[in-house]
Amino acid sequence: MSFNFDDEQACIDHLAKIRWKNGVVCPHCLSKRKIHKFSDNRRYKCADCRKQFTVRVGTIFEDSRLPLQKWFMAFHLVTSQEAGVSSLQLSKEISVTQKTAWMMLERIRRILQVNSFNKPL
Repeated sequence: MSFNFDDEQACIDHLAKIRWKNGVVCPHCLSKRKIHKFSDNRRYKCADCRKQFTVRVGTIFEDSRLPLQKWFMAFHLVTSQEAGVSSLQLSKEISVTQKTAWMMLERIRRILQVNSFNKPL
């Protein structure tokens, strides 16, 4: 299977497809009844709780301003190298500070733990 993550919207669309296989679900109230999609194709609004959200809400990407492209590249680097990757190496590979790379690695490692596979990214 081949993925094309040339821009942020392609990453958003891919994450939405993985996360909401059976339709968009509000992460605030878990309603599926009526979800409005904004014209920017990035934001949603739940008709039940009236809160706005994006595909990132409720995931490890939620409080990060980093583009999903950098997150996806970090996931690829972490999971494709048997020996793992250091925060210094990751920072150089995806052009972020070492502190940011360390934070990303912590989140990725947490989500990749065996007992975490039933939780959303």
